[in-house]
Amino acid sequence: MIEPVRKVLDYVRSSYGKNIDLRPFLQPFLSGVVLHDDREALDRAQGKLKERRDVWVYETDAAKRFKGWVVNIKCDVDWKRVVLQETGMGSMNASIVVHELAAGLMDKVEEDAARHIIKIGTCGGLYLDQRAGSILVPDYALDDEGATRWNKDTRSVEEVEGVLFHSEPIKPYGNLTSLWRERLENLRDPLISIDGVKDTRRPAAVWTIDTFYPRRWISDKIFELIDNHKNNNSDSFIIRGIENECSSHFSACQHLHLPIAAAVVVSWTRGHVAKLRNDGNPERSEEEKKLVHAIETRLIVEAVDYLAAGSDNYRPHPT
Repeated sequence: MIEPVRKVLDYVRSSYGKNIDLRPFLQPFLSGVVLHDDREALDRAQGKLKERRDVWVYETDAAKRFKGWVVNIKCDVDWKRVVLQETGMGSMNASIVVHELAAGLMDKVEEDAARHIIKIGTCGGLYLDQRAGSILVPDYALDDEGATRWNKDTRSVEEVEGVLFHSEPIKPYGNLTSLWRERLENLRDPLISIDGVKDTRRPAAVWTIDTFYPRRWISDKIFELIDNHKNNNSDSFIIRGIENECSSHFSACQHLHLPIAAAVVVSWTRGHVAKLRNDGNPERSEEEKKLVHAIETRLIVEAVDYLAAGSDNYRPHPT
């Protein structure tokens, strides 16, 4: 770590975090961090974890901008600690949280499990056969951060094509992604359906974008572009979803040497977007919303158990 970076992180650490509570990261027995941009999703998961006898949960400092929960979980005879941490939506918030996490983890050696991060979130689906509730485990993120590029004017398809197919994709640091995907693929849980498992030759990518509404102005052209790439570039990755944080998380973790993996749940399908454009109503059913919430909760709880036990000796907790 270069000296100016260390000095800035030392400053953040000395104040126990500017936007997140760093005190849990300075204590022993930390086994990793689970991130989500939405505090309500984390709140649902910590409520589920509280129902278990082997778990003790408490909130971090409520005065901080982003909320967190410390999950103490008993593994055999030892207690382990995993932190659930809100990041807020978008790439800037994602970057802030990862850098402050790095400040809290400065005294942990690079191989320490405490430095492992799993990002859970939601995304938009890009193909007609993707249903709400499908799970994506990205090998790459495509950086389209910067809302101003979309706010100025309707972007051309050529600009979007340049971002998606002619720029360097960002990989998550370390090998946690393959271990995390393997864990999820081997779960015997009807809620967990990993999108693209059968197409193992082609890595999965998510498109990280810093805007929510303007991309939908040209969604029909975007879908056509992505369909053509999938069908005509069999030796390339497949862009399986669109979301708001992964490229920022992955790039910051590369810079700071923090192992990270992600799993994002399709909450808006291609059909929803088409209905919104054509009819002014996406017609997302309450059943679909409840399903996405249930899968998010399941993934967060699974990530806690996975990190607490460690990837080498991990076994799923009975559901």
